[in-house]
Amino acid sequence: MKQIYILGLVGSPRKGKNTDSLVQSALDGAKDAGAKTTKIYLNDLKIKPCQACIKHPSPKYCIYNDGMTKLYRLFESVDGIILGTPAYYETISSQTKLMIDRCNCLTKIKKNQTGKLNFLRRIKKPKRGVFIWVSDCSTNVKPALASIKFWCLDVNLKLVKTLIMIRSERKDNRKDKLLSEAYQAGKNLVLFSPQSQSSV
Repeated sequence: MKQIYILGLVGSPRKGKNTDSLVQSALDGAKDAGAKTTKIYLNDLKIKPCQACIKHPSPKYCIYNDGMTKLYRLFESVDGIILGTPAYYETISSQTKLMIDRCNCLTKIKKNQTGKLNFLRRIKKPKRGVFIWVSDCSTNVKPALASIKFWCLDVNLKLVKTLIMIRSERKDNRKDKLLSEAYQAGKNLVLFSPQSQSSV
């Protein structure tokens, strides 16, 4: 059986803090279940904001060659993605938003003969994902999920688990429990992946 590959994306600029720790715990679970794992800090990548060029330079995904080029290749090859972001203004971090905006080119929109719009996904490999949202004051995850769900469509990702940490800078933030839940979520990405199930 081919080894399952799980990608962790950290949308926080603060390494070693809550968002990073939860993503790492999920990756640890995936690794212990037999997966190959990679973690990327979006803040370390040089990503240009989307310029709305409305181009699809096949076989490339974007006219710009920057930090997103590496991510596009990973989106093609991985079997699962764990994305963690802190809550900024009740949504997602700017690092995460930059990455999501640059995934707009992963879906082509074409009109058919009747004028109806067809959405053509360029990333063909289906994946399963975990979303981690870390907030101190905000409690409503819906604005963040609105962006994440559209991004999932572009990268061909089915979101199977959402973990939410609130009161993140306080003692009652449930961190130990959430770390355990993140670990199990990462493990489940591997144990219940289509690849694993087909080998049983």
